[in-house]
Amino acid sequence: MKDLISFKNDYSEGAHPRILELLVQHNLQQEAGYGYDSISEAAKGFIKQKLNRPEAAVYFVSGGTQANLLVISHLLKPYESVIAADSGHIHVHETGAIEYTGHKINTVAPSDGKLTVPAIAEVLALHTDEHMVKPAMVYISQSTEMGSIYSKAELQALSTYCKSQKLLLFIDGARMAVALTARQSDVSLADLGSLCDVFYLGATKNGGLLGEAIVFNDPNLADGFSYALKQRGALMAKGRLLGTQFYALFEGDLFLELGRHANRLAEKMADALQQCRYSFAIAPVSNQLFPILPYSLIHALAEDFGFYIWEQRNEQEAVVRLVTSWATAEEHIDLFIERLRELSTQEFVILVDENDQAIGSMEKLEAHVKNLKHRAFSVFLFDGKGDLILQQRAAGKYHSPGLWTNACCGHPRPGESTLVAAQRRTFEELGIQMSIEEVFTLSYAEELANNLWENEFDHVFIGTYNQAILQPNPEEVSALKSVSIAAVQQDIQVNPSAYTFWFKKIIPLLHDFLKTKALP
Repeated sequence: MKDLISFKNDYSEGAHPRILELLVQHNLQQEAGYGYDSISEAAKGFIKQKLNRPEAAVYFVSGGTQANLLVISHLLKPYESVIAADSGHIHVHETGAIEYTGHKINTVAPSDGKLTVPAIAEVLALHTDEHMVKPAMVYISQSTEMGSIYSKAELQALSTYCKSQKLLLFIDGARMAVALTARQSDVSLADLGSLCDVFYLGATKNGGLLGEAIVFNDPNLADGFSYALKQRGALMAKGRLLGTQFYALFEGDLFLELGRHANRLAEKMADALQQCRYSFAIAPVSNQLFPILPYSLIHALAEDFGFYIWEQRNEQEAVVRLVTSWATAEEHIDLFIERLRELSTQEFVILVDENDQAIGSMEKLEAHVKNLKHRAFSVFLFDGKGDLILQQRAAGKYHSPGLWTNACCGHPRPGESTLVAAQRRTFEELGIQMSIEEVFTLSYAEELANNLWENEFDHVFIGTYNQAILQPNPEEVSALKSVSIAAVQQDIQVNPSAYTFWFKKIIPLLHDFLKTKALP
């Protein structure tokens, strides 16, 4: 089994070389235990300096779940609860750690993964007396579980509201480095010293072997916290191991440099996805991307790259999560983009049953070779006089070249509606954007030349085009002409081999349809 290039998370790699150098350099140096070593003390000093809060209390712990559990259980009374987004890490991915300490999580639906003041206010409005838990803290992540980031104005609004309601504001900073260095970010390290009560800075996902630095901006809130660390097994005898991570990251600007690297490569990947016309479940901002991709593409990419399917949208497409890290190699991004573009040039069709229910997808030519039924559309356009606009298929078409047919035809892509596909293809073939409407469907299977089959559930659309000039794509269309339905039907009797087979099937049905309904 070949090794996959992983975009599953930002902690698959070990540690930045500077951290390993420091560990070796100080390996035999005797130091005090439990975080009182000189390396940890220096690292705490670096952090306080960058925050411009010399009075802050800083503690190093091994991981994010541990940090969240310790802070929340330390600051809340037994009957108090914490407000979080329903996508928040403490609610979804920490195995009930917070609830195990006895504290309820009041969840709300976020906006792009972010909490808002109105959402918090709704929770407070529902908890009014001693028969319910008392919300006492707001928990947010920067960046969020969906890769979005809070602006300085958004953090200020949350901070002001929390102070007015006597709520503590706690920021999970497992991915703080990418949040601070995202192109759209206007938040600095120093801002964190005034916009919340407590937060942490993550090393695990930003170059460290392990470690999160918990910062209490008000040292009074940290009163007794060292006891909580010891009681819960978080006070490491060899605290120097944690201190070394943050010494390396904060003696200079390495913490932010690594965040910039992850963001830059994620942005490069996002640009390529957008150029291939894929949309996102949430706008790309930081190192977590959530593109919406057809399953056919997902399965093909999964042969070379590791990533998670985050959410199934429908039978044809899903949201996937792609994550870049501080150590992601640019050549791996280039390989992903190359494969993405290669796969995106292939045309996939939607396989359907006899009732047009989607049952899968397949590369277009393969479906035509294997005689598998797939969804299609045929667009019939009329000019201002009521005559049909016919196209002669280009000589380079892989089937039925040079034959006369309706104005446009094609296949919707997986995840694409038939109407949107028909409008897209009309523009691609004829250079026009216009309104069309579906009038009926039909199903057929016909063997073509070159061992190909046209086995389709066809959606027929009609529309009226009143402008004088069409701009046909020469790769698709050799010629255009306008002719009445009556004249077409007569010519089909005389020259049947000049027309595509589906056109000959649809014309009498369309003629009957138009006897009862006027053109749009």
